[in-house]
Amino acid sequence: LQKERYLDAARFCRFYVRDKYRFNQWGRMKIVQMLRMKRLSDEDIRAGLEEIDTEEYEGIRKKMLKQKMKGIKAANDYERSMKLIRFAVGRGFTLEEVRRFVNQVEPDEYFD
Repeated sequence: LQKERYLDAARFCRFYVRDKYRFNQWGRMKIVQMLRMKRLSDEDIRAGLEEIDTEEYEGIRKKMLKQKMKGIKAANDYERSMKLIRFAVGRGFTLEEVRRFVNQVEPDEYFD
């Protein structure tokens, strides 16, 4: 089976990464963590992460964060930002990615 590539760790990583960022909307950090828990090599994980299309990844992240922002109930903008950051970091996005998004959004754009 391994000779025919039915059982192949690199192939598994590629498909796992593609599915998790597209369908589960996970960030790179969570995907890496889960693959390490499955005891896959760093080389296979890196090869799998190369499958991520940067533009599609950014689009998925922005869409998910905009949707979440609309549903957050908070007393002020700071509290909203902290809730959004906590949510996104839990999904596996880096703090830098989330802060960049939060800084780009006008406070009144999503909160009426």
